[in-house]
Amino acid sequence: MLKRCFILFTVATMAITGCKKDENVTPTPTSPVITIPTDKIRLTVTVPTTTKDTDKLSIVGNFPNETWDPKKSAKYELKRKTASEYTIDLAILELPKFGDLEYKVVKNVTATDNADGYKYVEKAADCKELSGNRVITAPVSAGGKEYKIAVANFRNTGTCGD
Repeated sequence: MLKRCFILFTVATMAITGCKKDENVTPTPTSPVITIPTDKIRLTVTVPTTTKDTDKLSIVGNFPNETWDPKKSAKYELKRKTASEYTIDLAILELPKFGDLEYKVVKNVTATDNADGYKYVEKAADCKELSGNRVITAPVSAGGKEYKIAVANFRNTGTCGD
């Protein structure tokens, strides 16, 4: 009888107080953590709403083998992440060995009506040229990092003329 009372008391106590959470257990994350390899940098670009699903974005800059030539820089095409966000992982080995990476975002560089590749280069919010190139400082030491930018407009798109 005493044994039965003890079991009943234990069950009742657990039901009333509930089970205690083990503080040493780390919860499993609901989504995997995405890391950027240390031999790359990630560029994430937010684009204007005038960007079409069919538009292809790439970056042009002072890359060692494609210096400021959008037609050659087409290999630096960004991948669409969401309707308004594109991304690219750039290998540190492809970036300038000394100094900063200077670049701009261009659109549809391989289009037949885009002779020099700059017909759809990024523009400021007021449709004027950017005040300078975009810069990632010391890219060789910047591995494993993400850089986020927003493009306000593109030349010859929406309200922006040439």
